[in-house]
Amino acid sequence: MAVHSMKDVPYEVPSMFYIGAIPRREDVRDAFVSRDGTKFMELPSGSKIGTSSRRRSSQIKILRPDVEVVPIRGNVQTRLRKIEEMNLAGTILAVAGLKRLNMEEVITDYFSPEEMVPAIGQGALGIEIKKYEDVIDYIKGIDHEETRICVEGERSFMEALKGDCHSTIGAHAIVENDLMYMTGIFEVNGKIVKKDIEGKKENYKQLGKTLADRIMKA
Repeated sequence: MAVHSMKDVPYEVPSMFYIGAIPRREDVRDAFVSRDGTKFMELPSGSKIGTSSRRRSSQIKILRPDVEVVPIRGNVQTRLRKIEEMNLAGTILAVAGLKRLNMEEVITDYFSPEEMVPAIGQGALGIEIKKYEDVIDYIKGIDHEETRICVEGERSFMEALKGDCHSTIGAHAIVENDLMYMTGIFEVNGKIVKKDIEGKKENYKQLGKTLADRIMKA
């Protein structure tokens, strides 16, 4: 048994394993962590923002084409330290990760999922087990149906586009009553394309594929 952040799980899981449970999703948003408390949209022109995520970088440039994106890597603590060391205005991190580290107080402001489309599966955990293990009865109680539907819909979108954690790709799905609403972004020929879709929630996998098709035909 293993516990993963679903945003890090490839769409192709080895055949002897499967995701046995996806608990209720944490906050799906990204957040801006500022060096001096200045909000993202109030940063001076030319400010340097640290991130190595192509998804975040491309959306930063849409929101603030006047700022500079600087690559930084490492865990949360390393990236926060590099804000000072590299004299950056700030960085962008997943709210869920900061919450799990009890570090939400470092957040300066939040991006809505419409402003900054999250990574596939962002905020969700997945419990991976062997197909023939007898533990499924022990973990199925923590599986959250709505979260699973949303995450699997997003992963269907990723699979259709053959995306991975290095792609400029993101998606965010929500369920309201019997309907799923999903937004996706993907880089096509050097341009970020963003599309939306809605449909019956039981068709979550097909909705992901159809959304991918709409983006490729845009």
